[in-house]
Amino acid sequence: MYKTLITVAVSAAAISTSGCVIVAGDFDDDSSFTRTGDIMGSVVDSRGVSITARSNGCTDKSYYAVDIDRDDGRYEVSFDRVREDHCRALLRDGVELTWSYPELGIPEGAPVIIKTRSKS
Repeated sequence: MYKTLITVAVSAAAISTSGCVIVAGDFDDDSSFTRTGDIMGSVVDSRGVSITARSNGCTDKSYYAVDIDRDDGRYEVSFDRVREDHCRALLRDGVELTWSYPELGIPEGAPVIIKTRSKS
């Protein structure tokens, strides 16, 4: 009897202290996501237009939309992040992404201004 009572008490304690946590989350697709504060720096050089972007390990050029405006013979380029990086490898120095002039439809040697502000 004493052994059965202990078994029941231990079982009841185990059941009452075990728990199951279910977290419901709404995960929207990234189609409406835009953010410009993830750019740490930018440069225009002979390779094309490059940005240094914050990254959790998966960020590549597909995570950014590029908008190009031509104004008085110069090209104004802006970048908007359109997808979140859900990876878990925080890259302290970010990742460098480069778009060549042909990719952007900009003639080599044309004046280029990057409109997106960088935040470090």
